[in-house]
Amino acid sequence: LSNGTGFVEVTDPGNATIVDFEGGVVSLWRGIKTYSTYAYVVSEGGGGIQVFNLANIDSGTVTLAATITTGGCTTATHTLAIDETSGFLYRAGGSSGPCGGGTPQGIVIYSLANPASPALVVGDPVVEQSQVSFGHISQEGVKYNLAVSQEDVRAANRRLDHEEAPTIPEA
Repeated sequence: LSNGTGFVEVTDPGNATIVDFEGGVVSLWRGIKTYSTYAYVVSEGGGGIQVFNLANIDSGTVTLAATITTGGCTTATHTLAIDETSGFLYRAGGSSGPCGGGTPQGIVIYSLANPASPALVVGDPVVEQSQVSFGHISQEGVKYNLAVSQEDVRAANRRLDHEEAPTIPEA
C-alpha cells in the first residue's frame, strides 16, 4: 500500500478484506482522519490532502472528492488532526518541498464547513512545531491545546488577516 490508500472491511478481523484502493504518491507514511462521511489522507511524500467520500463504502464504493494542494510551503504532511467540534483540520510537518533549507512545514489550518472541499484558513511556515493535540480541560468545556505557542498562532492569523481564522482559547 505504499502507492495509495486501502480501505479495509474489518467487521470480522480474521477475514479482513480490502474494499477499495485509491492511488496516491509513493510513501510509507500516511496519516488518515475522518470527519462526517469523509476521510482525509496526507503523506510525507507530498500530494496535498486527498479527500475521500465514504458515504457508500458499505457497498464497496469510495470516491475521491478532492485533492487540496493549497496552503503552506509544501504538499507533504507529517501530522494531521481534526477538531470535530469546531470543524477545523490541521496539518503540519513534512519537510519535502520548498520550505527553505529543509525546514519542516509549519501549521496549516483548513475549515471543514464544506467537508468535501476543505478551505484554507491560515498557513504559516514560520510556526515550526508539528504536533496538534486536543483535550478536554475543566468543566467549563473543551479547550484546545496546540503544541505551538498561542502568540505564534495569533501572529499567523494577523499576517493573513483572515476572518475565518479559528480562535484558540487560552490554556
